[in-house]
Amino acid sequence: MLKKKSDCERAMNKKQSIKDSLSKSFFPLVFFLIFACSLGSLYVTNIGPKTLGDYDMHLFNTYALATGQVKGSFEADSDSHNMKKMVIHGSKSYLSREGANWAYENSVINPFQKDENLDLQVKSFNGPNTSTKELVRTQYPMINWMFPAVGLKVGMLLKLGTFQAWTLARIANLMSYVFIMALSITLLPKGKWLFSAIGSFPLSVFLASSVSADATNISVTALFVAFILNLKKSSTLNNKISHTEIAFLMLFTVIFFNLKVAYVPVLLLVFLLPNKFFSIRKKLLAGSGSVLIGLVSYFLWSKTFSTVLTSFYGLQDNVSFVKHHLISAFFACWNFALNTPLYFLSAIGTDSAGAKLSALTAMFGIFILVLSIIFNYNSFSGNDNIKLTSRISKYFPIILAVTVYFAVLLLTLFVLLVTWTKVYPGGIDKTYDVSDIKGLQMRYFLPLMFLSVLFYYVDDSCEVSKSERKNG
Repeated sequence: MLKKKSDCERAMNKKQSIKDSLSKSFFPLVFFLIFACSLGSLYVTNIGPKTLGDYDMHLFNTYALATGQVKGSFEADSDSHNMKKMVIHGSKSYLSREGANWAYENSVINPFQKDENLDLQVKSFNGPNTSTKELVRTQYPMINWMFPAVGLKVGMLLKLGTFQAWTLARIANLMSYVFIMALSITLLPKGKWLFSAIGSFPLSVFLASSVSADATNISVTALFVAFILNLKKSSTLNNKISHTEIAFLMLFTVIFFNLKVAYVPVLLLVFLLPNKFFSIRKKLLAGSGSVLIGLVSYFLWSKTFSTVLTSFYGLQDNVSFVKHHLISAFFACWNFALNTPLYFLSAIGTDSAGAKLSALTAMFGIFILVLSIIFNYNSFSGNDNIKLTSRISKYFPIILAVTVYFAVLLLTLFVLLVTWTKVYPGGIDKTYDVSDIKGLQMRYFLPLMFLSVLFYYVDDSCEVSKSERKNG
């Protein structure tokens, strides 16, 4: 009888919580939907599908998934230092590189300006329907391109023209991004405008309106952060987490391992959930189980498909050099992580569109962080006399956010140091210093910007007794 009453109260609390969340979400949600859809439609209209960083990886993986070519043979690519890549076959009209524009940054900054390569790309898509083969970089699991692949497949089934089919792939990616972000804004208890702003940022919307895998990483990270903070709010109303909610957490864990593994540290946010709601024992059991599944699935995929890093020219020499200079490598990554904002901001005065976009994105991230602190200033003030243990408890969301940020960044930087930074003597082209890490792009930081919302969740429920105050 008591259990039935408890379940009834839980259902009523959840229903009321959903109503409250929808009411608070209306204006930030409407802003996001209007801005993201309007800007996204501009990008789809004015910019070609091949105007994108790492264009070949994103388009070819989308095509491979849409056509079921998920396990092909591998060949060494003589144009890319003999990296082994997966072979895919298809129509030249779909796979032609003609008109590709790697310098996409100017298009992001100028959404009303027509892509100078658009006409050439349209022409290439209407070319001869002859068979060709392409070599595909498979450094990430293909689940990253699931949404655009569905759109491309639908376009093929409807027998649309090649350009129209690729446009449908982009629209599918944009719509999935908008849906997941809208769900995140609705789930998030506080800081909805912050999520709306990050989700509407031009670089985020540009990636979503292309076939880039980054759109999925951005939106899924936002959804996970929102889900965790929604559970944190639920913990004040319910005694324990439900089995369904635990299942969702485990699903998120497996998904993160099969997207971009560098973002796996974001899963540490599960420790924001109070132990009375989700016990340490259950966290360890559910976490270890799902992490094991995630690791196994990732390593099985990596063993079969991921050949880019293992075939990178001179990788063994690079690894050996870093191993012998491991302490220097660690401090180089740490120093680079600390100075990353300055690294991107320093290029603000250059003529390069890429440097300008990186600097603007860094400025936007800093602006979001400053706003988060200002809006929650009252939560931080008046705590000078609190004991250290209570202070740690109160500021734990911020401590965890900083930990996650640096964990993701250090993991990314270390991988870039070992692979894309040629540090061993006699490397191809130029040998860089260990401290000169190459390959870091500002778009990697977009999912991490959602961590700024944790400034809204400083634990103001932490009661401080009189004995904890020096001055009573």
